[in-house]
Amino acid sequence: MPLLLIALGGLGAVLYVVVLLVRNIAKPFSLRGLDLLLLAAFVVLLLAGNVLEAQADSVWDREEWLAATFSLLLIVGGLVSGGLNLTRREKTSGGRGLLGVVVGVLMIAITVAAPALATRTTLDETVTELPTATPGATQTSRERALNVFNAVVDVIAAETGLDVETVATNLDEGINVVQMVSDNGGDLELIIAQISDILTAQVEATLADGRMNSFTASLLISQMDNIVRLGVNTDLTGALSRFETPEDAATPEATPAS
Repeated sequence: MPLLLIALGGLGAVLYVVVLLVRNIAKPFSLRGLDLLLLAAFVVLLLAGNVLEAQADSVWDREEWLAATFSLLLIVGGLVSGGLNLTRREKTSGGRGLLGVVVGVLMIAITVAAPALATRTTLDETVTELPTATPGATQTSRERALNVFNAVVDVIAAETGLDVETVATNLDEGINVVQMVSDNGGDLELIIAQISDILTAQVEATLADGRMNSFTASLLISQMDNIVRLGVNTDLTGALSRFETPEDAATPEATPAS
């Protein structure tokens, strides 16, 4: 249902852009508000689709990407329409193009925010079940980051059949995860899912320790799959050296007061 609503709303956006372009290329004509009706349909259907999709799944998938694509189309169409309107001797209503840009930007923002808000509704309950930081704990930020890095390396090693030292060295030399899977085999989607779980657990623990606010945590968790997909394609040259250099604050971080 969310996908269908977003697709129908996207059709409204496409028709709105077509109308804008035709009005600027051909002789201006009046639609008696039909173009605004198309834009309103886009907004209503995308909002409904985003809400339903966020309730079912707080992670970005094809529904969110489709909504973002239609919104981007609306922005580009509005900008092109505005540019064409400036070149015409007989001006049409340039406000329609600007309206399309504004609506497109707002819908992208809503598409990003909806999963984060859905995540936040359950995040507090999840965090209350986690152990809070122990006063006087000796783990520094560098040590926490190293633990996460080692956990990620273990996942990659287990799936590709490489030993952990080779995986760590490959990452340090700029060989990304996608390349390692391509060269040595393994299920990339499984790696992405497991790394997402590791990072999500770390964000939840950071929130429970009071070192991150709930909005930032919700936003990160809702976009974790996209973040990890970007990460597995990223050159991480020098990753190991970041853990080998002395940390400025060698002493343990103070635990925020609850």
